[in-house]
Amino acid sequence: MRDFTLNQWYTAERLQSFVLKSDEVQKKRRFCYKQLMGFLLTRGKDICALMGIRRTGKTVLMLQAIYDLMTTYHIPAERIAYITIGEKNTLDDMELMHAIDRLAAQDVRYIFVDEISYVHMELEDNTLNLLADRLAKSGVKIVIAGTFSYAIRLLAKETLFDRMQLIDTTYFSFKEAHEVFGQDLDTFLQYGGVINFEESSELLSPADYMDTAIVQNIVKSIFKSDRRYELLMTVPDSMKQGKSEKELQAMVSNLIRITVDTHMKKLVVENLANKSFYKFSDVGRIASAIRSHSEQEALANEALDIINLDKKTYYRILADYIGNSEQIPKETFQAIIRILEEIGIKQDIFRGNDTVSVFIPNYLRYGLCDQIMQAIGDKIREETNQRYDADLAGEILMGSIQEAVCYLDLKAAKTIDFDMYRTSDGSCEADLVIRNKQEGWIDVYEIKHSSQVVYEQAKHLLNRDFIREIEQVFSCNVRNYYVLYNGQDKSVQLKPETVFGELEQKYLKQQKTSQAEKWGSLREQAEGQAWETVNVQYRNTEKFLCGLPLIR
Repeated sequence: MRDFTLNQWYTAERLQSFVLKSDEVQKKRRFCYKQLMGFLLTRGKDICALMGIRRTGKTVLMLQAIYDLMTTYHIPAERIAYITIGEKNTLDDMELMHAIDRLAAQDVRYIFVDEISYVHMELEDNTLNLLADRLAKSGVKIVIAGTFSYAIRLLAKETLFDRMQLIDTTYFSFKEAHEVFGQDLDTFLQYGGVINFEESSELLSPADYMDTAIVQNIVKSIFKSDRRYELLMTVPDSMKQGKSEKELQAMVSNLIRITVDTHMKKLVVENLANKSFYKFSDVGRIASAIRSHSEQEALANEALDIINLDKKTYYRILADYIGNSEQIPKETFQAIIRILEEIGIKQDIFRGNDTVSVFIPNYLRYGLCDQIMQAIGDKIREETNQRYDADLAGEILMGSIQEAVCYLDLKAAKTIDFDMYRTSDGSCEADLVIRNKQEGWIDVYEIKHSSQVVYEQAKHLLNRDFIREIEQVFSCNVRNYYVLYNGQDKSVQLKPETVFGELEQKYLKQQKTSQAEKWGSLREQAEGQAWETVNVQYRNTEKFLCGLPLIR
């Protein structure tokens, strides 16, 4: 067999020694590991592809599978081969096919090819399809994985079709992060999606991680296939004329960065401005951030007065910031967004008439959004002559990601019917509604990134008119009222008139007349109609998420 000096080949005794000495094989198995072993131990498809962006455990899964084949299922090492391909290799697809052919002739039954992205091949008319044909009757199982996971997805879609089993490693739930990697919720909100980050001395910054895990993933993949022409057709001729292949790749890389930057800015502004793009109707979140981060109460009140008197300045800062990205053709932006969805980086969670865009992994979303929010904070400080500290990250960002984690994990559970509900004027919102149509009940939830029980957190759950509206819309009766938070489970009996009265006094002290009048009116309504006391159950978010019936 040809000795490819830029690649590593492990067979027989060398494979056994390498795998048994690896620390990775002793780690807990990811939930998707069961799918991989199911492929290896049953008859069916010829090739299994592990897809996933960087640092999602593809190589670890391979090594663990090899280890278990040898130790648990007693497959001789001579029947297994592991090939890892170097970034600067000279291996093309025909050479790979002939090498695998030889291994099969030596009665090797399980072949693992790591970093297949570095093999020189075109995704159209490549030899893997021929290889699948040739090995289908021989019972050889091939597992492939690569850094450029989008190339593998295109390979399956455009060439191998139904011959390949796909296992996506990009997304993992909090339940998996907690059980397999021992992460708590706050760690997951900041680093979720990047495994073993605490063991790495080379953890990339969010921007660098985006570049290697997403930008280069897409660019290196589409330039191996006809998809580059599809994307380049959306780019004006003036931007691409006269450019070499290398220059075109650099241009596309920059367009992807601009797209992600623009989309992240929209996610941030959505959270700073009442969760609605360009509809800056509420500055309550930034006001809370200012109060919680200001060192002196007087300074905080002064800062709030500034915002109340000059909301237009605040709106302009947000609008200017989201609008200061480099321009990108609309069609190109939409085409790149579709690719991000294909690759599993961007997911949409449909909630009623709203769509929540979720970027995963959390490490990417938290890091990039944190940078954006800090930049907005710097601009606000500059425009107000350093009169207050607007540390915008913190609870705002963590709370937003915590909501997204809940939605993603509920979506992964598949068997749970969930939604959210917001009144048409945006005045009341239930972050989460879980419904059982057959039994005719719904549970309503507020989701809060807080370890403290604050009665204000349940204010919408106490509004009897809002609850009646929810029951009418979902054609079910509300069974339970929950606040998902980060403290201990407990139940609290809350009187609507008492909580509304406290909110009324709070806004009177802040000289926010309209808000005070709103809660005063609700207090009078609750008293006049004798709204009943509500049993609100404060439920620990970690326990809730770990209790979901996620697919392993």
